[in-house]
Amino acid sequence: MTETLQTFERLPDVEKAALRKNVRVLVITGLGLNCEVETAEAFRMVGAEPEQVHLLDLLEGGNAPRLADYRVLAFIGGFAFGDHLGAGFVFANKIRYKLYDQLLEFIEAGGLALGICNGFQTMVRLGLLPGLDGDYRTPRATLAPNNRLGYRDAWVRLAFHGASPCLWTRGLSELELP
Repeated sequence: MTETLQTFERLPDVEKAALRKNVRVLVITGLGLNCEVETAEAFRMVGAEPEQVHLLDLLEGGNAPRLADYRVLAFIGGFAFGDHLGAGFVFANKIRYKLYDQLLEFIEAGGLALGICNGFQTMVRLGLLPGLDGDYRTPRATLAPNNRLGYRDAWVRLAFHGASPCLWTRGLSELELP
């Protein structure tokens, strides 16, 4: 946490001001996803205004909020649709066929997206990551199968690329996470 606060202090004043004002965050929930409460609370703790909205409500349209109403979109973890067809596969396809134009408009307008666990996998399946050259329609990465068929809980050291434009990791060199 200390490194994150130090990183915040190194940001230009205009970016600090943007981060301090109330930022609307959409946390997509439902259908096997979890950690929506913790994710919303984490955003609330830093001054954001999180809103939890079920994926089916977004897909229906009608009176549902539009992605453009938010500054941050959180794809949370869990096991969307049970992951029987592959991590994030069904969730990504639901978004691709009903919300993709909205999602691309959101990103092109400078919206930020965060993928946690299964949410990261969904972003890869959508083609949002790695997001090379601003092409978000073409998946350029894949997910490797878990050949060990097991769960591993261990701390890992992450290294960050210094030239990455990622706001979430800007200014970080390394970080240990569970």
